[in-house]
Amino acid sequence: MKNEVTICPRGLLEQTCLDDLPCAAGADVRALSGNALVVGDGNTIPELIEALGITTPIAIPENGYSEIFVVLVHDPPQLFRLHYPF
Repeated sequence: MKNEVTICPRGLLEQTCLDDLPCAAGADVRALSGNALVVGDGNTIPELIEALGITTPIAIPENGYSEIFVVLVHDPPQLFRLHYPF
């Protein structure tokens, strides 16, 4: 549960999606009213972004720990990719 360790100390965790399927998590995010913070890794984030309706393929390098993705779940959804240098 390294993702929970990432956000729990910051007081951000209110609800945990324990489903290992990013497409199911995408449905969970779409069902929310308001904002959501989703923490994942390079193996799950691209599929989750696709589940949120973004058709642009996303590739995250193995050491891509400084990538932040913001998805506005509108019709059509919008993707913003940010790079946070350490």
